[in-house]
Amino acid sequence: MRQAHSGLLAIDVLGSAAVAVCVLVSAWLFFVRADEASASLRTLTGQVSDARRDLASIGRIMAEQQARLVRKRGHLESTGQLPTQTPIESYSQEVLELAARHELRVIRQIPVEAKTYPGLIEQRYSYEMTGTTGNILDFLIAIEESSFWADIGYLRLEDGTKSRQDKIARRKASFTVSLFSAPSGDTPSEETG
Repeated sequence: MRQAHSGLLAIDVLGSAAVAVCVLVSAWLFFVRADEASASLRTLTGQVSDARRDLASIGRIMAEQQARLVRKRGHLESTGQLPTQTPIESYSQEVLELAARHELRVIRQIPVEAKTYPGLIEQRYSYEMTGTTGNILDFLIAIEESSFWADIGYLRLEDGTKSRQDKIARRKASFTVSLFSAPSGDTPSEETG
């Protein structure tokens, strides 16, 4: 009977040890792992908060880009289209005013036959002017940056004469100015992109 009693006692000791281990594991999971879980929860909450801030920032950037796109489209609609008629007189007058502003003397201005392309008219003028090299270059840059659609071609610079009164040599510039417009009745096609 003692043997049976010691067997039961051994089973009780093993059962008690198993229960103690389970209680310790449960306590460890409850207390230690709870701290890790709450730390993970705090980290996750911080990441969600950061993601919300990033999303709000992206939304603001997208709104700014949309507004910029609207402004660019408006600018292109108002300035990016070819004129439907070539105001020849006003363009020629502007070219002559630019020449005077850059201290150039106009020797000759000759209209050249207009060329027509699909959706485009090119009216050309041949010019001869004299002035200093710097003034000629400034004038050519001003033509390229002018508000009307113009292009310079067939440029030739020749050495000029230096008079006794002039301390700087003047040069002769020969070139054509092409003024562009859309044919009347046609509307320019919009670029997509």
